[in-house]
Amino acid sequence: MLTDVVITGEGALFGQPEIKRNSARDGTTQRLTRVSLAMLMILDVQSISVHTAIEPGMVAEVAEAGKARALGIADVLAHNPPHSIELAKASVLAARQTTPDAGVEFERQAIRVAFTGSDQQEGMNASFEER
Repeated sequence: MLTDVVITGEGALFGQPEIKRNSARDGTTQRLTRVSLAMLMILDVQSISVHTAIEPGMVAEVAEAGKARALGIADVLAHNPPHSIELAKASVLAARQTTPDAGVEFERQAIRVAFTGSDQQEGMNASFEER
């Protein structure tokens, strides 16, 4: 549940069984609190279907071949500049934690950082050369 994007197959179930095991959660109490199902999943140890999880945004996509789709996304990420991915991810996370104005300013700063990095020129060249 601490991933950035969840791609899953049709029969997937999601739950937080840590209470049954008397173990600590791994940060999901913070991330799931933005989802109305959080208390039910965490305290009542309820699992929910993938279709229930997709509605509030816990799952990004349901794919017939979930593993293949996830590996495809991983391949796309692996072929893009890591620093650019980090900056984009940080901007998305900032949007959830700040006001819209502060989020826009954070993204502007990220763009400035991206344009001063060594990956920027290579990225532009690759785009123009269609590679």
